[in-house]
Amino acid sequence: MSLGWTSAAAAVEFGAQGFVLTTEEWSWVGAALTLGAMVGSLLVGVLLRPLGPRTECLGLAPIFCAGWALHAWATNVWMLVLGRTLVGLCFGATCVLVPIFTSEVGESAVRGALGSYVELFVCIGVLVVYLLGAYLPLLWLNVCCLAVPVAFALLFVWLPDSPRWLLGRPGRREEARQALAFYRGLDPLDLSGVDAELDELEVALKTYAEEARGVSLASAFSSRATRRGMGLAVGAMVLQQVSGIDGVTFYASQLFRDAGTLFVTADEATLVMASAQIVFCLVALLVVDRLGRKMLLMTSAGIMGLCSLAMGFYFYLNRGAARDRTLDWVPVLVSCVYMMGFSVGLGPVAWLYVGEIFPDRVKGVASSVANASNWVCAFLVTKFFPIVNESLGVQVSFWAFGACCLVGVAAVGLLFPETKGKTLDQIQEELSGAKDKLGETDNAGNTARRKYGSFDDSGARKH
Repeated sequence: MSLGWTSAAAAVEFGAQGFVLTTEEWSWVGAALTLGAMVGSLLVGVLLRPLGPRTECLGLAPIFCAGWALHAWATNVWMLVLGRTLVGLCFGATCVLVPIFTSEVGESAVRGALGSYVELFVCIGVLVVYLLGAYLPLLWLNVCCLAVPVAFALLFVWLPDSPRWLLGRPGRREEARQALAFYRGLDPLDLSGVDAELDELEVALKTYAEEARGVSLASAFSSRATRRGMGLAVGAMVLQQVSGIDGVTFYASQLFRDAGTLFVTADEATLVMASAQIVFCLVALLVVDRLGRKMLLMTSAGIMGLCSLAMGFYFYLNRGAARDRTLDWVPVLVSCVYMMGFSVGLGPVAWLYVGEIFPDRVKGVASSVANASNWVCAFLVTKFFPIVNESLGVQVSFWAFGACCLVGVAAVGLLFPETKGKTLDQIQEELSGAKDKLGETDNAGNTARRKYGSFDDSGARKH
């Protein structure tokens, strides 16, 4: 809902809250969210170990409420910017905490699905705030946004801490046992059903602690594989943002208003676009493990690049009196295809890719750096998108996005390795530049076991 607010509340720019904003001021209102999110995503990691994901999530609720209250009752632009910054801080922290919490409380059989739902519910939140903005007065739009963290806190406070975090605290093993039973839906009077899983979790925590001991930012990237992985992770995050997705999401209603669509209103066009994103996000959940990550990223960037170029030419050919009303269907159709492209690739797969190319010992540090680079690019896009639109024309922004996407297609094709179906060791071998020497034989003539895989007696590959 935070992402879609600037589009849903576009009337604020023109004085709906009692003060008119310049384009420069409105760009700061949009970009403040990304600056807060960058800070929040970095700070949350520092507090994760002492507080745990549950306590941090609850601690964000009052800050979220304060941010939305400033949205609702702002009397000047700087109150609005502060509100956007506070909401952004919580949003950035939430993007880190929610996947961690769901992975720590979920069973292994459903953990992947739980993680995939994060992107889906982001899309649903954008659609909900677009709906509220289309049919409710501005004050009630903000009040509804304020009600969400209130409802979250009232419901979430009853849940126990994650078993994994509790198990890492001295003297809280029994509490972890009870929490695990709660999340597995077992009888609290009979906890024997969770003992085996708890023992496995305890061993995994000890192994992780040994691997992570002494890992610093410098030591984490001492090998060629991790350095190359970092470059690819940052590249994926930069490509995701320079595709223009946040510019389109933040300012969708303004874009459709400028386009002057004949068949639907600007608000209705944003609803169609957001609905399309949800549909194709569901499609992505079905195909991400069947098609390669690399193919999806290239296809996604290609579709978004062509759509951006098409939108640029539409705005170029339909300037002022030259507008051809027979082409009013173009922005809605092209924006839906654009969202389809993002939802099946650069949206979910870019984050999935980042999670797969690092070993566990550096994943925390690497994810923070990649996350920060994502928010820096998001700030640049959201800050300068409305300014470029006003000074040079909307078509220039879309042509720039299209060019970046097409360059991204070539970069992914030439530089990014495929990670689908590969073990962590295989991925690290490929990133380090080592050749796959599968098929070597030992002195007895048998196929040798490799570091990242093995063969059965028939020579077939086992994973």
